[in-house]
Amino acid sequence: MALAVFLLASVVVSRLVARAQRRAEDAEARRTELEALYDLSIDLFAATNRVGALGEAAGRALRTIGASGGGLVLFRDGLSEVVVSVGVGLDARDPLLESVRRAGEAAEVPAADGTRDVYLPLAVGGRASGVLIVRGTRAERNALSSVGRLVALAVERERFLAERAHLDALKESDALKTSLLRAVSHDLRTPITSIRLGLDRLKRAPGTTGIVEDVARETERLSRRIDNLLAMARLDAGTFVPRPEPAPAADLFRATLDALPLVLAGRDVQVSVDPETPDLYVDPALTVEILANLLENAALAAPAGTPLALVAGPSPLDTTRVRIDVLDRGAGVPSAIKREATADPGDAGRTGLGLTICRSLAHALGGSVCLLDRTGGGTLARLDLPAARGTQEST
Repeated sequence: MALAVFLLASVVVSRLVARAQRRAEDAEARRTELEALYDLSIDLFAATNRVGALGEAAGRALRTIGASGGGLVLFRDGLSEVVVSVGVGLDARDPLLESVRRAGEAAEVPAADGTRDVYLPLAVGGRASGVLIVRGTRAERNALSSVGRLVALAVERERFLAERAHLDALKESDALKTSLLRAVSHDLRTPITSIRLGLDRLKRAPGTTGIVEDVARETERLSRRIDNLLAMARLDAGTFVPRPEPAPAADLFRATLDALPLVLAGRDVQVSVDPETPDLYVDPALTVEILANLLENAALAAPAGTPLALVAGPSPLDTTRVRIDVLDRGAGVPSAIKREATADPGDAGRTGLGLTICRSLAHALGGSVCLLDRTGGGTLARLDLPAARGTQEST
């Protein structure tokens, strides 16, 4: 009996010892795995902030899990692009890539030597951005999944770094453009002032009235363009914020006509305001700038002696907006400007500086500008702007 008890106790103890050893080995393996993943995360996210390190990241990830080869394939614009390949070259047309991309789940291909090739989808936020291909690995599925998540985060980080670099470049470009506009506009004011003083002296000379008036008109137009550029520069720089307030269309029309005494000299401008027109909710100064530019363009395009028109009324498409039309009997809209919906707002060479300024200022007010051919010949410049709430309800 003592021998039997001793034998039974020995078997039980040996089994407990074996189980403890296995648990110790598993714990050691988990510790080694966690250390490897920690080192990999440090390498991926703390070692560098530069763009273009995804290839190095994928190589470190493959070495961490003891793979014999593999690589990283990213999905860009619907196509597969091999970023890095370790060992045997990768084929971006591998059918398993598309299968993993669509299913969003890992795929495994066993090998004869007991290893396997694993295709790990790289997804953050439910969107697959690529696949990490691990060849000849014996790592457990949990370790592979953890590595895949880390590489997926590294891919997203790379994308964010690239977007931030692009945004920083855009900000620097906008700052340079704003500074250039300010400098050019400021430097042009001095010669324009000198030209005005010279024109005042020339007005006293006999026989120069017509020429002086033409030069004065063009000088006034140039000065207004400079003011427009300065307003655009302040809007782009964020140093100027439109201050909307209720403004009747008739008051805006009156201020516009007063701003163009030389351009409209001898011109018949017909003003019409629908009685149901609500007040506009706009910055009056910016709105007058827009109307002055549109009316000036109409005066330049229309033959002498033909009337111009300013028409205001409630928008037939949206009760919260007011529609203002500037009409002339000129040659109509040039074919390059008719495609207003697809025109680049920054392409002043194609659409004209005045129209570009009008679009920018109207956008700042929450409105829009478009040019249309007028029935019977000529151009219709249409400006849609927000209506004041109080007047909108009362109408």
